[in-house]
Amino acid sequence: MSFTTEPLRRVIKKSGGKRISDDAARALAHVLEEKVVLLLKEAEKIARHSGRSTILRRDVKLAKKVLER
Repeated sequence: MSFTTEPLRRVIKKSGGKRISDDAARALAHVLEEKVVLLLKEAEKIARHSGRSTILRRDVKLAKKVLER
């Protein structure tokens, strides 16, 4: 999985940021990728625990709560 920096730049602008260096955008992409992987692994555990192989929205929401603890 790989996030490109252009969508991240749009999000930064929408959130009030004006500029971001290429290095900072790549670092942000890397951090987001790590967090998404952790979230999806937890969501997969929840789905499997429920007897499913498909991750549902509720699995992702619950995984987010679990990881925030």
